[in-house]
Amino acid sequence: MKNLIKMKWTSYLLLLFVGTANAELERPSNTIIQHQKKIVKPIPKLPTTLVKLKEFVVPGNLAWAAAKDNGFEFYPEGARGRKDGIDVWGASYYNNQQNRLQTVPNTARYSAGINMQLGTLINSEFWDLTEVGVINSYARFHLFAGKRLKSRWSVRNIEVSGSHAVNRRPAANSRSAHYVLDVEIKKGARNTGLVTFKKIVLIGPENQDWREAFKN
Repeated sequence: MKNLIKMKWTSYLLLLFVGTANAELERPSNTIIQHQKKIVKPIPKLPTTLVKLKEFVVPGNLAWAAAKDNGFEFYPEGARGRKDGIDVWGASYYNNQQNRLQTVPNTARYSAGINMQLGTLINSEFWDLTEVGVINSYARFHLFAGKRLKSRWSVRNIEVSGSHAVNRRPAANSRSAHYVLDVEIKKGARNTGLVTFKKIVLIGPENQDWREAFKN
């Protein structure tokens, strides 16, 4: 009987030892899990407020003045020296009877920031050329050349009046405002070609002045 009691007591002690040992083994694992939970931080929320864009319709003379003061160029091809659009003379072009491109200097004029003119009465040689089989005469004018708009600004549209052909227009959502057009005079014409820069439509932050577009 004594031996039976002794065996039961020994078994009880053994079970108690094993249980304690298992508890000690599990405790570090729980500590690691708790530690991992402590270092996990929530992902910060991204800001949801975005700068709203607005359309700015600007008259040609005002847009030219602001752009010119910030280094943009306005000129006819063939111009020499300054290209500020105040009173810049350049060349016109035509195809001769052999279909070769010819140049006539001082027959294209960019003036007052908005006026692009081809042919003048003081250039009699030019008029003579139109009477001897010239197929087409034209002058190519550049607006907003040489620089790009400020970040977050783009051009939606540039409007000009008068007979012309667009050679290059700004790409959609581009910071380039470079616009190129051809003013044409047909064969035998006796009048000067005149095109006027009317307005530009800019897209930019609503909380900024439109003049910021050219301050790059």
